Amino acid sequence: MRRFDPALVRFRRLLDDGVVGRPRAIRIVTHDEHPPAPEYRSQAGSIFADMMIHDFDLVHWLLRTEIVKVAAVASFFTTTADFTDPDLALSSFTTSSGVGGTIQCSRHDPDGYRFEVTVHGSTGSLSLSELELSGGPVSASASDRFAVAYMTQLEAFADQSSPVEANASDAHNALIASDGAHRAWSTGVSQKLQIKGA
Repeated sequence: MRRFDPALVRFRRLLDDGVVGRPRAIRIVTHDEHPPAPEYRSQAGSIFADMMIHDFDLVHWLLRTEIVKVAAVASFFTTTADFTDPDLALSSFTTSSGVGGTIQCSRHDPDGYRFEVTVHGSTGSLSLSELELSGGPVSASASDRFAVAYMTQLEAFADQSSPVEANASDAHNALIASDGAHRAWSTGVSQKLQIKGA
Protein backbone atom coordinates (compact mmCIF):
# COMPACT_ATOMS: atom_id res chain seq x y z
CA MET A 1 0.00 0.00 0.00
CA ARG A 2 2.82 2.42 0.83
CA ARG A 3 4.01 2.14 -2.78
CA PHE A 4 0.90 4.13 -3.74
CA ASP A 5 1.45 6.96 -1.26
CA PRO A 6 2.03 10.22 -3.22
CA ALA A 7 4.74 11.52 -0.88
CA LEU A 8 6.63 8.21 -0.95
CA VAL A 9 6.31 7.98 -4.74
CA ARG A 10 7.83 11.44 -5.06
CA PHE A 11 10.47 10.57 -2.44
CA ARG A 12 11.54 7.53 -4.48
CA ARG A 13 11.61 9.55 -7.70
CA LEU A 14 13.88 12.14 -6.09
CA LEU A 15 16.23 9.41 -4.89
CA ASP A 16 16.29 7.95 -8.41
CA ASP A 17 17.08 11.43 -9.74
CA GLY A 18 20.15 11.59 -7.50
CA VAL A 19 19.01 14.31 -5.10
CA VAL A 20 21.10 12.82 -2.27
CA GLY A 21 23.81 11.35 -4.48
CA ARG A 22 24.56 7.72 -3.70
CA PRO A 23 22.48 6.59 -0.68
CA ARG A 24 24.57 5.70 2.34
CA ALA A 25 22.08 5.39 5.20
CA ILE A 26 18.32 5.18 5.75
CA ARG A 27 16.28 5.65 8.91
CA ILE A 28 12.61 4.67 9.25
CA VAL A 29 10.33 5.25 12.26
CA THR A 30 6.86 3.73 12.50
CA HIS A 31 4.78 4.19 15.66
CA ASP A 32 1.17 3.13 16.08
CA GLU A 33 -1.13 5.59 17.81
CA HIS A 34 -2.35 2.94 20.25
CA PRO A 35 -1.52 -0.72 20.94
CA PRO A 36 -3.63 -3.39 19.26
CA ALA A 37 -5.88 -5.62 21.35
CA PRO A 38 -4.18 -8.44 23.31
CA GLU A 39 -6.18 -10.96 21.27
CA TYR A 40 -4.62 -9.60 18.09
CA ARG A 41 -1.10 -9.38 19.46
CA SER A 42 -1.18 -12.98 20.69
CA GLN A 43 -1.62 -14.12 17.07
CA ALA A 44 0.17 -11.37 15.09
CA GLY A 45 3.56 -13.05 15.02
CA SER A 46 5.37 -10.28 16.96
CA ILE A 47 6.13 -6.65 16.17
CA PHE A 48 8.75 -7.77 13.64
CA ALA A 49 6.27 -9.71 11.49
CA ASP A 50 3.32 -7.40 12.07
CA MET A 51 4.91 -3.94 11.77
CA MET A 52 8.56 -4.01 10.80
CA ILE A 53 7.99 -6.22 7.76
CA HIS A 54 6.43 -3.24 5.96
CA ASP A 55 9.48 -1.09 6.67
CA PHE A 56 11.85 -3.76 5.37
CA ASP A 57 9.82 -3.86 2.16
CA LEU A 58 9.99 -0.06 1.97
CA VAL A 59 13.79 -0.13 2.16
CA HIS A 60 13.90 -2.46 -0.83
CA TRP A 61 11.40 -0.41 -2.83
CA LEU A 62 12.94 3.01 -2.12
CA LEU A 63 16.58 2.05 -2.56
CA ARG A 64 16.26 -0.83 -5.05
CA THR A 65 18.52 -2.98 -2.92
CA GLU A 66 18.15 -6.01 -0.65
CA ILE A 67 18.79 -6.36 3.08
CA VAL A 68 21.51 -8.96 3.65
CA LYS A 69 22.32 -8.68 7.37
CA VAL A 70 20.18 -7.66 10.33
CA ALA A 71 20.44 -7.15 14.10
CA ALA A 72 17.70 -6.23 16.55
CA VAL A 73 16.82 -5.30 20.12
CA ALA A 74 13.41 -4.90 21.74
CA SER A 75 11.77 -3.65 24.93
CA PHE A 76 8.65 -4.40 26.93
CA PHE A 77 6.67 -1.68 28.68
CA THR A 78 3.49 -3.68 29.22
CA THR A 79 3.12 -7.39 29.90
CA THR A 80 0.19 -9.78 29.98
CA ALA A 81 -0.09 -13.53 30.19
CA ASP A 82 -1.57 -13.60 26.70
CA PHE A 83 1.38 -12.56 24.56
CA THR A 84 5.13 -11.97 24.53
CA ASP A 85 5.14 -9.33 21.81
CA PRO A 86 7.60 -6.45 22.41
CA ASP A 87 6.23 -2.92 22.67
CA LEU A 88 9.27 -1.39 20.96
CA ALA A 89 11.72 -2.89 18.47
CA LEU A 90 14.84 -1.46 16.86
CA SER A 91 16.66 -3.05 13.97
CA SER A 92 19.93 -2.18 12.26
CA PHE A 93 20.84 -3.64 8.90
CA THR A 94 23.07 -3.51 5.85
CA THR A 95 22.04 -3.96 2.23
CA SER A 96 23.64 -5.59 -0.78
CA SER A 97 24.58 -2.13 -2.08
CA GLY A 98 26.33 -1.20 1.17
CA VAL A 99 23.63 1.07 2.59
CA GLY A 100 23.30 0.95 6.38
CA GLY A 101 20.00 1.55 8.10
CA THR A 102 17.83 1.52 11.19
CA ILE A 103 14.15 0.84 11.71
CA GLN A 104 12.28 1.77 14.88
CA CYS A 105 8.79 0.41 15.54
CA SER A 106 6.61 1.12 18.54
CA ARG A 107 3.19 -0.22 19.48
CA HIS A 108 2.21 3.11 21.04
CA ASP A 109 2.96 6.78 20.49
CA PRO A 110 0.99 9.25 22.63
CA ASP A 111 1.34 11.89 19.90
CA GLY A 112 -0.47 9.74 17.30
CA TYR A 113 0.57 7.61 14.33
CA ARG A 114 4.17 8.51 13.48
CA PHE A 115 5.87 7.71 10.18
CA GLU A 116 9.30 9.09 9.30
CA VAL A 117 11.80 8.26 6.56
CA THR A 118 15.20 9.89 6.05
CA VAL A 119 17.90 8.96 3.56
CA HIS A 120 21.45 10.29 3.81
CA GLY A 121 23.61 10.18 0.70
CA SER A 122 26.98 11.20 -0.66
CA THR A 123 25.80 14.73 -1.56
CA GLY A 124 22.90 15.42 0.79
CA SER A 125 19.91 14.16 2.76
CA LEU A 126 16.16 13.88 2.17
CA SER A 127 13.39 13.49 4.74
CA LEU A 128 9.86 12.41 3.93
CA SER A 129 8.52 15.17 6.20
CA GLU A 130 9.69 17.67 3.56
CA LEU A 131 7.21 16.11 1.11
CA GLU A 132 4.34 15.13 3.42
CA LEU A 133 0.95 16.16 2.10
CA SER A 134 -0.37 16.21 5.67
CA GLY A 135 2.33 18.64 6.76
CA GLY A 136 4.26 16.43 9.17
CA PRO A 137 5.20 12.95 10.35
CA VAL A 138 2.36 12.53 12.89
CA SER A 139 -1.25 11.72 11.96
CA ALA A 140 -4.33 10.69 13.91
CA SER A 141 -4.05 7.12 12.62
CA ALA A 142 -2.43 4.99 9.92
CA SER A 143 -5.68 4.98 7.95
CA ASP A 144 -5.68 8.79 8.00
CA ARG A 145 -2.02 9.03 6.99
CA PHE A 146 -2.38 6.62 4.09
CA ALA A 147 -5.97 7.36 3.04
CA VAL A 148 -4.96 8.43 -0.47
CA ALA A 149 -2.63 5.45 -0.83
CA TYR A 150 -5.40 3.00 0.10
CA MET A 151 -7.75 4.49 -2.50
CA THR A 152 -5.07 4.62 -5.20
CA GLN A 153 -4.16 0.99 -4.54
CA LEU A 154 -7.80 -0.08 -4.86
CA GLU A 155 -8.13 1.83 -8.13
CA ALA A 156 -4.94 0.23 -9.47
CA PHE A 157 -6.19 -3.21 -8.49
CA ALA A 158 -9.47 -2.60 -10.33
CA ASP A 159 -7.61 -1.32 -13.39
CA GLN A 160 -6.12 -4.44 -14.96
CA SER A 161 -3.92 -2.33 -17.22
CA SER A 162 -2.01 -0.83 -14.27
CA PRO A 163 1.45 -2.32 -13.65
CA VAL A 164 1.84 -4.49 -10.55
CA GLU A 165 3.82 -2.56 -7.91
CA ALA A 166 4.90 -5.62 -5.94
CA ASN A 167 5.49 -9.29 -6.59
CA ALA A 168 5.91 -12.55 -4.70
CA SER A 169 9.68 -12.10 -4.49
CA ASP A 170 9.25 -8.72 -2.78
CA ALA A 171 6.91 -10.26 -0.21
CA HIS A 172 9.24 -13.22 0.33
CA ASN A 173 12.29 -11.01 0.90
CA ALA A 174 10.43 -8.77 3.38
CA LEU A 175 9.35 -11.88 5.28
CA ILE A 176 12.91 -13.21 5.36
CA ALA A 177 14.16 -9.88 6.72
CA SER A 178 11.48 -9.64 9.41
CA ASP A 179 12.06 -13.25 10.44
CA GLY A 180 15.79 -12.56 10.57
CA ALA A 181 15.21 -9.55 12.81
CA HIS A 182 13.06 -11.64 15.14
CA ARG A 183 15.77 -14.31 15.33
CA ALA A 184 18.43 -11.66 15.93
CA TRP A 185 16.42 -10.29 18.85
CA SER A 186 15.63 -13.74 20.24
CA THR A 187 19.23 -14.99 20.06
CA GLY A 188 21.16 -11.76 20.50
CA VAL A 189 23.14 -12.63 17.35
CA SER A 190 23.00 -10.68 14.07
CA GLN A 191 21.66 -12.68 11.16
CA LYS A 192 22.90 -13.06 7.59
CA LEU A 193 19.95 -13.37 5.23
CA GLN A 194 19.43 -15.57 2.18
CA ILE A 195 17.63 -13.01 0.01
CA LYS A 196 16.57 -13.55 -3.59
CA GLY A 197 18.29 -11.11 -5.92
CA ALA A 198 20.91 -10.01 -3.37
